[in-house]
Amino acid sequence: MKCINLLVSKSADAKFLISFRARARSVPTDIAVHGITYALTVLAARSNYKAIEVGLTASECAEVVEKVREVLKDADNEELSYGTYGAVVIFIMKSAGMIKSNNFEELIRETLKDPLLRLKARTVFDWVKRFSEAYIPSGESR
Repeated sequence: MKCINLLVSKSADAKFLISFRARARSVPTDIAVHGITYALTVLAARSNYKAIEVGLTASECAEVVEKVREVLKDADNEELSYGTYGAVVIFIMKSAGMIKSNNFEELIRETLKDPLLRLKARTVFDWVKRFSEAYIPSGESR
């Protein structure tokens, strides 16, 4: 909840927030159907793996948001939303002790080796989805 609240309070860009909310709503389905490895790879492909890695090394949510913006400084809202979303969920998982990886390559290997991680990850992704829906208005209400 803290990361989502921070995003909303620090971002004046409604289009970015709407894109982030869209990621939060769609990615849990990708995990359920294709698995966490696939979902993380899609997030990296649509942004940059270095943006996702921010979630593995940051010490707080504010650092995640700031560093992803630095990594994706020339990105549009769509690309920035994929990178920020990926980094936020990975940050939460790392903070909760669900993953041990320190870079994207290790993360992909870890997700392939631990079949229970898919179930654990779904919980995090679902919570981020619910908080995003609660804190970020849909584009229709703006």
